Amino acid sequence: MRYRVTGQAELGRLAGRLREAADGGLQRDVNAELRAAAKPVRRAVQAAVLGASFPDAEPAAGGGGESRGLRAGLARATEIHDLSNGVRFAVDGNKVGIERGHRLAQLTDTETAPRWRHPVRGRRDRKWRTQIGRPWFFVTIRGGRPKFEAGVERGMAKTARRIEG
Repeated sequence: MRYRVTGQAELGRLAGRLREAADGGLQRDVNAELRAAAKPVRRAVQAAVLGASFPDAEPAAGGGGESRGLRAGLARATEIHDLSNGVRFAVDGNKVGIERGHRLAQLTDTETAPRWRHPVRGRRDRKWRTQIGRPWFFVTIRGGRPKFEAGVERGMAKTARRIEG
């Protein structure tokens, strides 16, 4: 058998580009695109919690108005963390600005808890309040799936263009 190889320099350049892609080039490109896609999804999560209503399970006799501090704190504390293979959304409980902020982030989303009870400060007539959560965190992130899929495709296309040279 005989083999004849022509264009050895071109083959060497292609091999180098393939080595670069295998050495983290594809992962870097995809992760960069995922980070870019995560920013508008984070804004959507923040808008969702700011627009959420956490009503009382049992209406209060005197009205029992709602606090905007919790929603604003949850929106402010929503973060994106870079991972080696993607991104992660989280609510930093220390940044919510309310005691037990991390737990409140879990309790306000119906996917992790349907309702929560808490003491009412300054109200001797009603010591405890039960509030109902609303879906705002996970459902909004899942709604961003097309953005993440498009980001992965852009990252793969960027690497493919570099390989094709």
